[in-house]
Amino acid sequence: MLRSYTLPFLLVLVVCSVAAKQGPLKRTYTLSGFSSVVVSGPIEATIEIGEVGEVIAQANYQWLLDKMSIKKKGKVLQVKLEGGINLSSSNDMPRVTIVTDKLTGIQALNTASVTVEGSPPKVTKFTGVSSKVSSLTLPSMEADTFYLTASDVSTLRISGKSTKSIVVATDMGTIDGDELTCRTAYINADKMSNVKLRVEDFATATANQMSNIHVSGPARV
Repeated sequence: MLRSYTLPFLLVLVVCSVAAKQGPLKRTYTLSGFSSVVVSGPIEATIEIGEVGEVIAQANYQWLLDKMSIKKKGKVLQVKLEGGINLSSSNDMPRVTIVTDKLTGIQALNTASVTVEGSPPKVTKFTGVSSKVSSLTLPSMEADTFYLTASDVSTLRISGKSTKSIVVATDMGTIDGDELTCRTAYINADKMSNVKLRVEDFATATANQMSNIHVSGPARV
C-alpha cells in the first residue's frame, strides 16, 4: 500500500513545480513621446536608443507580469511594481526593455537596476537619480549640464561629456564618473558616500562625514 501512494504523490509535486514557473512571459506596449524614465521596484530595465517608441515587459510568472504598471504621463514613462512585492531570488526580477529616441532624465528607485545601451543624442540638461539600493548605468552620455544624485546605498555610473556637472551623493551613495569629462563641476558627498569625476577647468568639492571625492584631470579644486 505504501508504494502505491508514493509515486502518484511525487508526480503531483513535479507537475505543480513546473506549472508554477511559466516564464518568460512577455507583454508589449507601443508608447512614444517620452524622454524621461522612472523605474521603481525590483525591476531590471534596459533603455535602448531607437526611432520606435516601445516597451517590452517580461516576467517568469503571470501574476508578476500583471503587477507591473507601465504608464506614460506627459514626457515621463513610469514603470513600477504594484503592491510592494518582495522577490525571493534576483532571477525572478521582471525585465523591461524600453526603446526611445531621446533621454533627458532617468530615475532608478527602490532596488531598481537600469542600464542605457547605445549613445543618446546630446541634450541641454540631463538628470540622473539612483536611490534606495538601486543602480543606474549611463554610458556615452552627452549634455550641457548633468544633475546627478546617488543616495541610500545606491550607485550611479556614467561616462561621456558635459560642460557642467552638479553631483550629489549622500547616505552611502556612490557616483562613478571616472570616465565622464566635465569642464566644471560642483560636487557634494555626505554620510559615507563616494564620488569620482574627471574635470578639465574648475571643480568645487565638499566632503562630509567620512565621504570621499576623487577629482582627476587638470582642474583646479
